Amino acid sequence: MPRYSPDAAKCFLFAFKEGSQMGHGLIGPEHLLLGLVRGNKEIASEFRAIGLPLERLRTLAKRQLNQEPESSLPVYSTALRQLLKDLPETAPVTPKDLLKRLLEDKSAWCYTLIASTGELSMVHHWLFSDDS
Repeated sequence: MPRYSPDAAKCFLFAFKEGSQMGHGLIGPEHLLLGLVRGNKEIASEFRAIGLPLERLRTLAKRQLNQEPESSLPVYSTALRQLLKDLPETAPVTPKDLLKRLLEDKSAWCYTLIASTGELSMVHHWLFSDDS
């Protein structure tokens, strides 16, 4: 089981809150992206810089999800469980690690959303610039 840094755990809490506020019973990658932007100042700043502040992301996520509100308690969607599978168990997983996972699938909404801004290379550089 991966260990999450306190910041990553906070982002998951915000992802659950975002999903709950939208009336969604499943927490998917879209909710996690909202949680990362809401819960991490560095990620929020980067997304504002590319024209995707939290409120705009929320609007786009609602449009993408386009679901009727559900009354069940939030649980992870299959897509999010797959995304979180095989995370490292040694070092704590950070919000940036989670964002990297969201951007691995080039056909996923999170990737195409950022690509649509024309700033994908800037985000990629920012995400991977501190990697060894």
